[in-house]
Amino acid sequence: MKSVIVIGDSHSTLYDKNSARNRGVWEDGSLNNLFDVRWIGPVTFWRLCRDQRDFIDFDKNIEYTALPECKMTTKVDEGSDIMIVLGEIDVRCNILKLGFGKYKDVVDDMIDKIELFISSYGGKFNFHIQSIVPAIYRANFSPKKPLFPFVGSDEERKEVTLYFNKKLKELSEKIDIGYFDIFDIYADKDNMMILEKSDSIVHAMKTKELEERIKEYYGE
Repeated sequence: MKSVIVIGDSHSTLYDKNSARNRGVWEDGSLNNLFDVRWIGPVTFWRLCRDQRDFIDFDKNIEYTALPECKMTTKVDEGSDIMIVLGEIDVRCNILKLGFGKYKDVVDDMIDKIELFISSYGGKFNFHIQSIVPAIYRANFSPKKPLFPFVGSDEERKEVTLYFNKKLKELSEKIDIGYFDIFDIYADKDNMMILEKSDSIVHAMKTKELEERIKEYYGE
């Protein structure tokens, strides 16, 4: 299988082989060296949309040190596969601050700017976008984690997640990049996060279904 650079917020560490990340370990050891994970901190699609390549530039050796454990650079070789993992923080913290009735306008504007960012590389890299994971039920969220704010009800965050994923998939088809969809692996019948497949905070954990999805999607 090809090597894939994964860049984004803490959800990118789902692909890390480092068990200390608390995302589980790969059952199939062949996946241990598939991903080059570049966790650059608690960052958002919102910031990428606003700052474009002043924030992330795969052509420049910019160092990111948002957290001590997130000391990463983003310069990569031409032709590399890059998967962007962002969006959960936007849904949980940012988009609904503007009001539930406005979320589609906000997401649509962000999608246009994500397209601008990716298109600025002119096909130099093989881009993929991971779907945003399901929103977690507020009732299931650990009260010991005050650094994870919530805006909006469970139903509102679910609706924003579904719409954002729909638009990310449409964008991927429009500009011919990959869309790695893992939403259904982690969603219950109401399209919310299955607690047993999470870290009981907001993150997905490694599962056998994820491993099979990776092999199907990234396999030669």
